[in-house]
Amino acid sequence: MDTPTGGSRPGEHDRRASLLRWRWPLAVALLLAAGLVLAFLDIATDFPSQVTFGLDSWVDDGVVWMVANWRGFFRSITGVLLQVLGPIEDLLLWLPW
Repeated sequence: MDTPTGGSRPGEHDRRASLLRWRWPLAVALLLAAGLVLAFLDIATDFPSQVTFGLDSWVDDGVVWMVANWRGFFRSITGVLLQVLGPIEDLLLWLPW
């Protein structure tokens, strides 16, 4: 008895292909159905209306710490940038527009 390559039965590939073709629409339908069930059962009403994280205070504290502890680094970068950008500014102001 000859069987197709891979040991699968005839027609099995067609069934697998049709299942793979419908997997995303089925997944979306299941998610929508689950959402509707949760909405009608009022299970999801305890979920907070707004989820917030206090990242602003962390960022502010980090910037204050960096300015206090890396002051020399920032000052050296400022000096280099001013030495490079100063002549460029002078050149652009000298050009007649």
